[in-house]
Amino acid sequence: MALYDPDEPKKSTDLLTEAILISHKTNFCHFFMECGQKATTQSEFQGKKIHVCDFHFKEINQ
Repeated sequence: MALYDPDEPKKSTDLLTEAILISHKTNFCHFFMECGQKATTQSEFQGKKIHVCDFHFKEINQ
């Protein structure tokens, strides 16, 4: 199964390939640029979903 965009064929996405790439991608904490720790969960911050580590997840949800 794939999404095909006839106007932009290079931007067409194969859903299985996208799922594999996302599952193997390492996400790092986006709360602070200096953090650099591996993200363990997603949290909502200022109306956006961001990847955060455990420490910053607790800080955001206090």
